[in-house]
Amino acid sequence: MVIKTYYKNGKQSSEFTYQNGDFNGKRTVWYPDGKVQFTANYTDGLSDGEEKEFYPNGKVNYEKYYKRDNLHGAYKKYNEAGQLLLEENYVEGFEHGKSKYYDNSGKLQYTITNYWGEEIAVD
Repeated sequence: MVIKTYYKNGKQSSEFTYQNGDFNGKRTVWYPDGKVQFTANYTDGLSDGEEKEFYPNGKVNYEKYYKRDNLHGAYKKYNEAGQLLLEENYVEGFEHGKSKYYDNSGKLQYTITNYWGEEIAVD
C-alpha cells in the first residue's frame, strides 16, 4: 500500500510503500516548500540501494548506497554549496579502500586507507 502524508499547507510531506509490515520500494520526504529532502529505497524493511539527503537549497547533503541494510559502495558528503567534503567506500558495512577528506574549497586534506574496517594507512 502506498502511503502519502501532507503538511498543513497542503503540500505532500512524504510518500512510501508499506507491505507486510515493512517499507518496500522508494521512500521520499519533502520540505514544506515542496523541495525533496530525502529519498531512500527499501526491500523487506531493509535499506537497499541509493539513499540521498538534500539541503533546503536543493543541493545534495549526502549520497550513499546500501545492500540489505549494510553500507555498500560509495558514500559522499557535500557542504551546502555543493562542494565534496568526503568520499568513502564500503563493502558489506565495512569501510574498505581509500577515504578522501576535503576542505570547503575542495582541496584534498588527507586520505585514509581502510581494509575491511581497519585503518591501515593515512596519507
